[in-house]
Amino acid sequence: MTVAGHGTGSPWVLVPLLLLFMAGSGAAPLLAQDPDTWEQSGTSKPDFAEPADTADPGAVAPGDETTLTGEEAGEGLQPGRAPRPDVPSEEVIVQDQAIMRARAQVVQSLRDLGYRPKRSRNGRLVLANEVAWKPVVLLDDDGWVKVKRAPVSFRKPPQKGIWKGPLGYLVCVVDPFSCVRMGGQVVSRHKLAWAKAEVLATVDYAVDVYSDTIIQVAMQRWVQQDLPDALEALWNDGRGIYGEHTYPDPPSRRAAMLEFWWSRADNEWGERSRQVVRDFMEFVVQPSEHPFTVDEIRHAQERAPQGVELSLPPAGQ
Repeated sequence: MTVAGHGTGSPWVLVPLLLLFMAGSGAAPLLAQDPDTWEQSGTSKPDFAEPADTADPGAVAPGDETTLTGEEAGEGLQPGRAPRPDVPSEEVIVQDQAIMRARAQVVQSLRDLGYRPKRSRNGRLVLANEVAWKPVVLLDDDGWVKVKRAPVSFRKPPQKGIWKGPLGYLVCVVDPFSCVRMGGQVVSRHKLAWAKAEVLATVDYAVDVYSDTIIQVAMQRWVQQDLPDALEALWNDGRGIYGEHTYPDPPSRRAAMLEFWWSRADNEWGERSRQVVRDFMEFVVQPSEHPFTVDEIRHAQERAPQGVELSLPPAGQ
């Protein structure tokens, strides 16, 4: 066979013959062998052998399945762990928002007196009054409020028009003394004391709410997160609950735990702390090899507040 432009036996002659052969035999074209089209085209998938080293190391062999019931399935507690209250992230956000709202109320009370935030640094907000001689207010993140004499400040004088912006500082170049504010240095002690009393009387209620909110959130985080961790560190590592002492052996660790239990205040948060300690004693210490003795429990009960009882299961249970 001779094709124009090519000599006899040219390889290009075999291309159409190969295509005709594949179409006549019903075989799918080579380009159609895509893994995603195997099912749609009706062709069977090739049998690829999976290497032995690709098996899932965590897979359970047939017949080795284990059915978890009771405590192992999560209905109870694992041995050696005390129950912990769940602290969802939403609750933490709500707690932080409560603190922010209480703090904003204090700032708003000061705004009503003519104070404006000037700067915030290292957890302390500084507020100054529009009247230069009135005292400045320092508001800390921990709820403390301090009122003190206003220092000497350097501010541009009130201007109009374009001079209200940065151009207003040109006046300070021409007349530096016009930009100096003497603050509380020109005020008598009696007048300054009256201004301080006015500030404290105005923000007294808002500061109380702010401080109470901080305490409530801090105590809740202590009971739910910090105290369980501190008890585990005490029992396992011998580190004191507040990190101030080291207890080398189980008897000294049990004594420290009991002392912490009976020394809590007789109020809501003291009782909640005692409950966390009781749970740790019951679920961790008592089932261990070094449980509380009857004498230790009786001695702690004698020192506890009236009406507070320490009931623990027998050792080994």
